[in-house]
Amino acid sequence: ANGDGLAFLWPWRETREAPLMHRPTVPALLPGPRRSALVLFAGAGADMMSLRENGYDEVTGVELNPTIVEAGLALDAYRLKDFLALDGVRLAVDDGRAFLERDRKRYDLVLLSWSGATAAYHLGALAGTTEHMFTHEGLSAAFDRLKPDGFALVLQISKVNAIDTLRRYMAARGLPAPERSAIILFRPEGVHAWDGPWEDNPLLFKPSGWSEDEVAAILARATARGYEVAYAPGRPPHPDFTVYERLLTAADPAAEIGRIESETGLRFGAATDDRPFYLDQFLPSRYLSAEFWGAWRTGFRSPAEIYHFMRVAAALAVSAAAFALALAPLLLVRRST
Repeated sequence: ANGDGLAFLWPWRETREAPLMHRPTVPALLPGPRRSALVLFAGAGADMMSLRENGYDEVTGVELNPTIVEAGLALDAYRLKDFLALDGVRLAVDDGRAFLERDRKRYDLVLLSWSGATAAYHLGALAGTTEHMFTHEGLSAAFDRLKPDGFALVLQISKVNAIDTLRRYMAARGLPAPERSAIILFRPEGVHAWDGPWEDNPLLFKPSGWSEDEVAAILARATARGYEVAYAPGRPPHPDFTVYERLLTAADPAAEIGRIESETGLRFGAATDDRPFYLDQFLPSRYLSAEFWGAWRTGFRSPAEIYHFMRVAAALAVSAAAFALALAPLLLVRRST
């Protein structure tokens, strides 16, 4: 719905042969049912239905795009209106950050679900409606809505950046043992490479830390659901994802981010409100690299580098044109005299 945006819409049923298991919600159900949940990027309510049918009594959703909600409500056969009329179910059409600033409730689960909004690319600039939700400040606001024993599920964004955010969050609040706060899963058939700007490895973040019994139960259920373990407390990391353990256990997370950037040539670290471009992995130091300027012959590392090259080329072209236009009248005057 609404241009490039999209959302899943499931029909509401009072009874089914089996509870609805909308895929983004599945990792949120691995710790077992809780009572209350907040769903950000709620779309047309698919995650909310799944949580409700799997034991959550109170489910609140927040969706920015009113067209998606209106379109779902207009399809009577899907009975979205009946679902939203249930006690304990609420869908707010609102900006996620604005909602979090006003909301004073605490939740057992905060789910940052799949977002159907695309990013805009133009001459190296990347922007999207979700970007301020995925900054350090945005994620911190979401984590602050958790109950003392609550947890958050973060999907889609780089988990290296998400770990850097949770390290900053825990340090600012004096919370110990970040290495016990995170469980990260992946599906071999999914988008799971850790060094990209976008991947779908579920991060289950519990600020108070996962107990050994909780870890064992979650991993058993995850395996049954087709997930593999990238990182879990007290377990050896998957060999393809040792970077997660490095960053979670580092004495100096900022220095570890620097080492990861040196190894990959990519930009990592928590996005912030003054630089919310969480999809932009371009290191500014590469502007001074001969490799970058020669890439038009040898090939760019990624489409994002092409956009950055175009941005600089466009800026140089405009500057040259402006210089020529400013100089031309002076030359004409000089010739005429």
